[in-house]
Amino acid sequence: MNTRKFANVLLALGILSSFASAHSAEPTDKPRPTRSMTGADARNNNPEGEGLAKSAPSGLGKADRAFITKAAEGSLFELAAAELALKKSSDARVKQYAAAMAKEHGAALKGLKQVGVNHNYPLPEELTQESAKRLDRLKDLSGQEFDNAFKSDVGLNANEEDTKLLKRAKRATRNQDLGAWIDQTLPVLQKQMQRATQLAKG
Repeated sequence: MNTRKFANVLLALGILSSFASAHSAEPTDKPRPTRSMTGADARNNNPEGEGLAKSAPSGLGKADRAFITKAAEGSLFELAAAELALKKSSDARVKQYAAAMAKEHGAALKGLKQVGVNHNYPLPEELTQESAKRLDRLKDLSGQEFDNAFKSDVGLNANEEDTKLLKRAKRATRNQDLGAWIDQTLPVLQKQMQRATQLAKG
C-alpha cells in the first residue's frame, strides 16, 4: 500500500470514530415533554390533595341531610324566640326558662354545625319564612298575651316538634356523628319539655 492510500484509510477511520463517539454521548432516553394537569388528572396525581381545594363527599344520606337542615331551622327559631322573651317578658319565670333554652339550643346548634363541618354539609343560618312569620306573631304581642303565647307556641309546641324530630332521626340514621349528637341533645330537649310543662301550668 502506497503512502497516499494509507493516509486516506486513516482519515476514513478517524471520521467513523468521531461519528460513533458523538452518537454514544447522546442520552438513550430523551425526557418526554410534560403537560399541565388540571381537574381529575391533577387530583389523581396528587392523592393528598396538596395545593387543591378539597371537597370530600358528605357521607350523609338524604334523610340525614333533611333532618340536619330541619333541626338547625328549629334551633334558630327557638334561639330567636328566647332572645325575644328575654326582652319582652315581664315574668321572671319566663325569662329564666328563655335564658336556659337559649343556652341549650345554642350549644346544640354548635354541635350540629360541627357534624355538618365533618361531613362537608352546610347548615342554614337564617330563619325560614314560616319561622319568621311565627316570630313576627310573637313580636306583635305584649304583657300576659306574649307570655302565654311564648309558653304555648315555643315552650310546648316547638319543643315537642323538636323532640319528635330527633326521635325519628335516632331510629333512622346510620351516621355515627349524627347519632352521637342526637344521643347528647335529646335528653336536654326532654328536660326542657318538662320545664315548659311546669311553666305552662303556673
